Amino acid sequence: MIWLMRTREPGVIAVTACVLLAPVVAVGVHQAADEAMGDGHVRHFRDLYGHVMVKTDDTSVVLSSDTTTHGTQLIETEDSRKRPTLYYTESSGVGRVLEELMTARPSLRVGVIGLGAGTLAAYSRSGDTYDFWDIDPKSLRIARENFTFISEASGEIHLILRDGRKALENSSTDYDLIVIDAFTGDGVPSHLLTREAFSSYLRRLSAKRGLLVIHASTRYSNLFPVIEATARTLGRSSLGVVTEISDSAETRDWDPARTEYVIVAPQGSLKQIAAWFPAEEDDGRVKRTLATVDAPLIQQRLIWSDDRNAAIDAFDLGRFLFPR
Repeated sequence: MIWLMRTREPGVIAVTACVLLAPVVAVGVHQAADEAMGDGHVRHFRDLYGHVMVKTDDTSVVLSSDTTTHGTQLIETEDSRKRPTLYYTESSGVGRVLEELMTARPSLRVGVIGLGAGTLAAYSRSGDTYDFWDIDPKSLRIARENFTFISEASGEIHLILRDGRKALENSSTDYDLIVIDAFTGDGVPSHLLTREAFSSYLRRLSAKRGLLVIHASTRYSNLFPVIEATARTLGRSSLGVVTEISDSAETRDWDPARTEYVIVAPQGSLKQIAAWFPAEEDDGRVKRTLATVDAPLIQQRLIWSDDRNAAIDAFDLGRFLFPR
């Protein structure tokens, strides 16, 4: 066709352009149809990371990719719509931290890198401000159109289309809590976990003695040693919290999932924070395993920087060979 176009005849050019453009237009139309509500049960999106799907039924809305569920919302009642679910329930690592901070502080400024369904907005109170950063415009659209965590939040919610690390590097806002939750499946965004990145987060947390909480639930990686080693180079301590919830309670932990979080805090405060996480609650309904490192030496090979980081450092061969 390109050879025929050398004649520069209008008819040949028009036919060639149509043949070349037809597949592109067809793909665009097909994608638009997938993202339309259709019968209201399933919507498909292709975002920066691949394919994601929103499935709706009479009881819930579920956001998932091909291998991972990213967020859920229960929609049977007004009360259930406002409950944090899945990885963000009240007994999870981030849920307990938020409950403790809400008890101690009359208002909170919370920054969250990674939006998902916007579930953490369910914790916001009148007077609280939550800033969510995400680099994918589709994520903002999905959270607004398919879930009500954002629209029904009691606090002030900001959805910001930007890389969260860059936003915090350029920010002058002081936060009570910063949550890193930008992982996709087992993809580890190493630029969010380097010493330079942690320095930016801690600058924005220091004035309020705030906490850094990292969602570390992955299939084949153990991020705690890397986070712990990297954080210690900045004079911080780390606490790993693995939470397993067998059932929902009447007023909390609806639609729970096994979670792993790492809390980075000022040295000397770790003992107090660890007390927030009893090993067992509600006669075994909630079980936790805590991880700390008391060794005076830092494992140098596990320190991540912008110049040197490798996902193999966090790879857990045991999990890979014998998945939970």
